[in-house]
Parts: sequence; structure tokens; C-alpha cells
Amino acid sequence: GRPLTYPVAERLLESIRRDKDVLKKSFDPSKWAKEARQGFRLSDAGGRWVEYLRETRSKTYADHQEIFLRHIEKRIGDVDVREVRAGAVEDLYRNLLGTFKPKSVQSILFALRTLLNWMKRREELERVPAFPEVKVPTRIVRWITREEQDRVAAAETEDLYRLPFRILIETGIRPGEAVALAAGDIQESGIVVCKALDERGKVKETKAGKIQFKRISDALFADLLQISRGKLPGASLFRQPDGGPLLVGLLSIRWRKAARRAGVDAPLYEGTRHSFATRLRQEKEATMGRELATEMGHHSGKFTMKTYAPGTERK
Repeated sequence: GRPLTYPVAERLLESIRRDKDVLKKSFDPSKWAKEARQGFRLSDAGGRWVEYLRETRSKTYADHQEIFLRHIEKRIGDVDVREVRAGAVEDLYRNLLGTFKPKSVQSILFALRTLLNWMKRREELERVPAFPEVKVPTRIVRWITREEQDRVAAAETEDLYRLPFRILIETGIRPGEAVALAAGDIQESGIVVCKALDERGKVKETKAGKIQFKRISDALFADLLQISRGKLPGASLFRQPDGGPLLVGLLSIRWRKAARRAGVDAPLYEGTRHSFATRLRQEKEATMGRELATEMGHHSGKFTMKTYAPGTERK
């Protein structure tokens, strides 16, 4: 509907030549008509992809990808995704490194590449450009023992926060799932994990989209029954004094303060879920080592595991 600028016209000519020389296709004007281009803008294509993710993946995952795409559009504009070339991706990569850490840059570029691969699978793109390799420094993940976890929980002075700590320590569920527990979720000497709270306190499905039942100790079960007494099944177990939901961010702050008082250095997620998984893995490795040692006729399961199936021992 209006004259093209020289740079735009030159890029269009490059695309026409590519269709003829590389893809052995004749030039199709309808491919570049205004109405045909509409669905290929980054905002339009990204919107369709995010909706697809909401239908096939978790809402949280889809929300994160939508945020990543906004960072991309902010830097390269609402471009036609069919015109994205390796050079533009390289420039985007360098631009992102000026603002974000390598891990975040990796996630953002992964979102763009996954979008383009999705469109290629739908035969809406001919090819996906090359992406640079993002080098992410190896992250040292901390974990603590059960005794250290109990010290942190004991250092918390208020039940509003101590009880979620104890749930996280015993079950290894995610913090957002713990603060979302309702009175009706306390059942049969355990808890039913069927929902979570996002960072704003809104209810969402669990990250895995599954319902789980986790057994807990008799002492913790009795304490949870006590605070659920008189509440409707759908009533939240953990509410702040002003009536608002207990947010994961606040729980994390309380954990750090309690950990500092207990002389423990580990943030909430690593001090609970990650430590739970590490401890569980070590227990299973020890059991497997004993069974394997019996089969091999060894005296020590540690020797067997070290020789045939090296594990991760705490140094």
C-alpha cells in the first residue's frame, strides 16, 4: 500500500532470489501480500504458539515462553518470522548478553528456536536459521542434611511459616504447592497435592499437571489437622494475618532468615526440594550398592558402587 524503503526492498529481493536459486521455486507474490504476512508477524506467530502450549503444556510454561517472546520483540521488533536469519539471531544474542545472565539468554533464545521449529513442523517455514551456542557456567547446587533442615525449621518462630517448612522437608514438593494446600487436602495420614500458587498468589495447576498423594509423619499430620479444624474443605491452610495468601516469595525470605539463625547456608528450594531429592538418591544408591555387593560377593556396598556404578557422595 506504500513505497518500500531501500533496505526493505533489498531484503525482499534477497528472499525472491533465494526462492529461485536455493529452493528452486518460482516467486509467489501472494506469500508477501499484506494479508498473508499478518499471521507471520512475531506477535501473531508467537501468540498462536503460546496458545498451543497452553493446550498441550502447563499454563506456567506457556506464560514463561510468552515473557521470553516479549523480550525478543522488544529488541528485534515485530518482524516477519520468515525473514529471521542467522545474523539477526546472532545480533539478538549479543544484545541479550548486555542485559541478562547466560542462563536467561539461553532460555530466551530457546523460546525463539522452539517457536520457529514449531512453525517449520507445520510447514509454515522453509527452514530454521542457525543459533549460537550459549555457554552457561556450571552451577554449583547446594544441599543440606535432614538434621540441618530440622534446625532451620526449629529456628522459625511462627507456625504460619514453620508448618510449610516441615511439609517441604518431609515431602519434597514445590513451595508453590505447599502454600496452596487447603483443609480438604489433609487426608489419610498425608496430603493431596493438586494445585499451586503463582508468585502473585493466584491458584494454578501443578507444574507436572498431576495429582499426587504424599505421606507425612504422624506429628506433622496431627499439627495440620489442628489448623484445618473448623475450616471448609476448600479453605486455604496458610493465610497471612491480613487474609491474603502466603506467597512463595515471603516464605523464601523467612527461610533465609531462619537458616541464618540456624547457621545453615541454603536458599528455600535447594534447602528443601533439592536436598530431599539428593538425600533420596543417596538412600537408593546405598540400597542398590548393598544388593549389588551381595550379588557380586563383595564385603562393602561402597566399594561396589565406586567400582561399577559411581554415585555422588558429599565431600
